[in-house]
Amino acid sequence: MARSTYIPDDIWIRLRGLPSNAKLLYLYLLTNRQNNITGYYNFDAETAIKELKFEEQDFKESINNLVVKELIITDENNMKILLLDYLMIDKVSNINQFKGVNKQMSGIKPNRLHFDFFYELMCYAPKCLDHLDDIIKHYLANNFKSSGSIKDKQIESWIARKLTAHIGDDYLH
Repeated sequence: MARSTYIPDDIWIRLRGLPSNAKLLYLYLLTNRQNNITGYYNFDAETAIKELKFEEQDFKESINNLVVKELIITDENNMKILLLDYLMIDKVSNINQFKGVNKQMSGIKPNRLHFDFFYELMCYAPKCLDHLDDIIKHYLANNFKSSGSIKDKQIESWIARKLTAHIGDDYLH
């Protein structure tokens, strides 16, 4: 299904200092067919390399540049990518979009990026959290391990407030 992606006015400020290949890759990640309403998706690096006509080493360096610049997080073992701040750029704000988030998440096997994506939802689409499927909530409640960072403490607090309050302690485990 075709969809459009909003490209923010300040994109060049965000990309300042990056090599040209990294800038091109970031625009590709925002606009390629694999992307969705969440900016969190299964990613086929081989397709990207072919479409961008990159050498594999150039691709890896560009990915690394985007990670260092904190524009993306990847889980290369599971071929997943999360575009950081994507939900700030491309808003998710209504019930149909919330359903779309659930559908997108159900197509992604649980992996280490789930918690980073959950944090993105907390920051940019908090109303969406109330509409997450129980399976996703169960996974979050039972698998989250806090490192003690501010971000992790916010996630931990939300899980404690929302999940245990609404569903009860029996929800855990």
